[in-house]
Amino acid sequence: MLPAINFIAKRPIVCVFEVTRNCNSRCGMCHIWERKSNTEMKIEEMKTVFSKLKAAGVYEVYVQGGEPLLHPEIKKILLNEGFEPRLITNGILLNESFQDFIIDEGIGVTVSLDTMKRERYSKIRGIDALEKVISNIDSLSNKNYGNVSLHCTVSEINKDEVFEIRDFAKSRGFFFSALPYISNIGFAGKANEKLIYKNRELIDVFGKLMEAEKGCDYIASLLYSDVVDYLSGKDLGPCDALCYSVYLTQEGLIAPCIEKTAFMDLKKGHMHDAINDREQKNIVKNCHEKTPCYYGCTRGIHAIRKNMLRIIGSPLKSGKSLAGQIKLRK
Repeated sequence: MLPAINFIAKRPIVCVFEVTRNCNSRCGMCHIWERKSNTEMKIEEMKTVFSKLKAAGVYEVYVQGGEPLLHPEIKKILLNEGFEPRLITNGILLNESFQDFIIDEGIGVTVSLDTMKRERYSKIRGIDALEKVISNIDSLSNKNYGNVSLHCTVSEINKDEVFEIRDFAKSRGFFFSALPYISNIGFAGKANEKLIYKNRELIDVFGKLMEAEKGCDYIASLLYSDVVDYLSGKDLGPCDALCYSVYLTQEGLIAPCIEKTAFMDLKKGHMHDAINDREQKNIVKNCHEKTPCYYGCTRGIHAIRKNMLRIIGSPLKSGKSLAGQIKLRK
């Protein structure tokens, strides 16, 4: 019942967990892998932290990195009873054995896929691993596991390829999501001249995505409509950070979002104090006013909430339940 209460009361439902900063990619869009990862929480500490998140009504935790599959105890972490996990991975280590594990345990997974072209993949991700990623995705598809999403970060390099990636995902029975490349907001997104786009060009891409999804994934179409408004410079309303979502570092520290400084140790403190911290709320407010962005974790639930009547009143031609569509939003 708590997640529903939080949805109404504007309290965190989603936690993004940076389980490790270690990564096997060298993405030109990301600063995370450049920072050392040497103070990761122990499993027992995680249990304490996740019990506090659960008690506060947090329902789903996006387990990401870095690359989460590099964590030596990632299976134990995903099996923690304190939350509903969703694994966010670059797909390089998503081998047959790990696929069987997530299927057996019913764990959702989102694989980042920004291009179908080997040369572009190397430019975006900093390594030559596309063939391995595609092989793992195809293997997962052959097992007919439905709780999978492919996510594309749209930039100048791959803006012409978005629908090809979307078709690839849907042909394998997977959800597809896309969001624009974000940089120069804080700690995570790195400014990369090769990736920086002209907003008007991405408005066209996301406008077409919005229209394409209206008949098969209505929630996605609403999110893409929000992205179009964001790229057009419109005010989308308050940011979800410290409202519907929080960020948890590998050390167990709470931050408003992936781009902001952690301010409280959840191993010792309480979620109530974190989400009601006036100074942090002002930081979020000022950030939204001066450097607005569009991350799924800090915009998505607000977009669903403000459009709930439209969602309920709209036929979902995809055959996927409303709960199922909400669950797979990245």
